[in-house]
Amino acid sequence: MSGAAYICKNRHGTFYARFVIPVQLREHFKNKKEIRRSLQTDSRKLALKRARAVRVEFETISHYPD
Repeated sequence: MSGAAYICKNRHGTFYARFVIPVQLREHFKNKKEIRRSLQTDSRKLALKRARAVRVEFETISHYPD
């Protein structure tokens, strides 16, 4: 796996997970377009592991019916 599109790194070397909020749910998130969560690591391998867990959590929350 070459990498995950939802992983980014800030200028200090810390990895973040970024997720786009679906349009129909943005009103519940103060009209934000994306969520960024720190993975609290500078290790790419550990960041990918943590990002997968955060992604599952985000997708569980974002798929609740109205």
